Amino acid sequence: MSLEIENNRSNKFIYFFSVVFLVFSIVSVLALPFSITGNFYLYGLKGTKDTTSGMVVIALFILKGFVGYCFLTKKPYFLNLALFDAILGIMIYVGVFILQFVIRIPFQPDHRILGFDIIFLMIYLNIIWKQKLSRS
Repeated sequence: MSLEIENNRSNKFIYFFSVVFLVFSIVSVLALPFSITGNFYLYGLKGTKDTTSGMVVIALFILKGFVGYCFLTKKPYFLNLALFDAILGIMIYVGVFILQFVIRIPFQPDHRILGFDIIFLMIYLNIIWKQKLSRS
């Protein structure tokens, strides 16, 4: 498979998730003052608009939206920001996963032991890393 075809597939993957991130970012920011929804979930974190964890989740959605915006507008620092976003997401996901067992939070139906988030984050990190290496 040629590098151009692989980059085209990677760009389509990144473009799709950039649009998704941007939409979720806008929705989460609009949901905060209008209280459209009470709960926010990302990387195993759960929070409401009145809690610290809820504000962290909203800040992560805003970061993801900014990364999506930077990709769609072809900002030169997009790859560095996307790498930061992917690594931060993996660290938060693993941290929440470990803390659930260390603190022994009782598992409720909305808690999950392993979700697909980490799989998508690893794919995202791999694609961003390959893009960064091919451009340097």
